[in-house]
Amino acid sequence: MLNKAHEAEDKIKQEENTIQSLNNKHDLSCSNSGRIGLLERIDALYSLGDSSSKIKWSLYLIMIFVIMIDVSPVFIKVVIPRGAYDAMIDELDKMCMIESDFKIEKRRRQIFNKNRDKNDKDNNPS
Repeated sequence: MLNKAHEAEDKIKQEENTIQSLNNKHDLSCSNSGRIGLLERIDALYSLGDSSSKIKWSLYLIMIFVIMIDVSPVFIKVVIPRGAYDAMIDELDKMCMIESDFKIEKRRRQIFNKNRDKNDKDNNPS
């Protein structure tokens, strides 16, 4: 009976030491930031995933869900056929390109005429 009491006391002391060491680790991790942020929560979730397969699978499902939400606009853009809005945007792009080409050509003519006039004045000093 006395032996069982000593074993129980030893086990209690071991558990208290374990609790104390975990509290110390927790105090160190919390003292760095003063509050628990997203990275600490993700790290805790991964730690829980190591101990429970249900949590691990739920973590994978959450990651897949977030990835699907992130990729869905691109997927929808690829799958849906081109519509009237896309045609209007293409026409607007073409008009902008034509306008910019016209402005470039106009500027080239101005420069060419300016240089031609300058050369004419240099060749005919009248």
